[in-house]
Amino acid sequence: MNPTIHMMTATLAPGDAIGNYIASLWHILRSWQIPVQLYADNPWSRFPIDFQPSFVYRPTGRDILWVHYSLDTPALDHLSGSPDVTILDSHGVTPPQLVVEYDPQLAALCARAIKRLPDLAAASDLTIAHSDYIEAELRSYGAGAVVRLPLIVDAARFDGASVGEWDALLGKIDYLLFVGADRAAERAGACA
Repeated sequence: MNPTIHMMTATLAPGDAIGNYIASLWHILRSWQIPVQLYADNPWSRFPIDFQPSFVYRPTGRDILWVHYSLDTPALDHLSGSPDVTILDSHGVTPPQLVVEYDPQLAALCARAIKRLPDLAAASDLTIAHSDYIEAELRSYGAGAVVRLPLIVDAARFDGASVGEWDALLGKIDYLLFVGADRAAERAGACA
């Protein structure tokens, strides 16, 4: 029997980069017959995948705890002392000074997350970095095993249909950044 992957995040919201990444991971892992349980502390109530709040997580010593790090959330508390294999998936944290005038509460969550990173990196069995910058940051804090992993996209979720006007525009750019979340998700703490 496969271990269950307990995947936690601060928020799950459609259009949010971390939420989309988690949904892709969930679909891929489930297609491989790996049990996955999602947890979110500030979710969008209509997120299309079932989830629970992180406080219901119960470690078994036989499972995997995979926590997505982007701001301070109760889910981070589970990394220290869990007998399960622990993974810290670091997405980076929005610098608090960029959002303090817009949302002081969000700025405080980001500041606390940054302060906690050294202890979280050291407490995790494995850390995942999605960029050179994040990898260097994790290593500077003494993270043991650091793995570089691009953000995964579940291509099976796309139908391949062409969108005419976008095709011409997309052919002209070198880099495209997708940023999105509804206002409620932003207020709940989506800072991906």
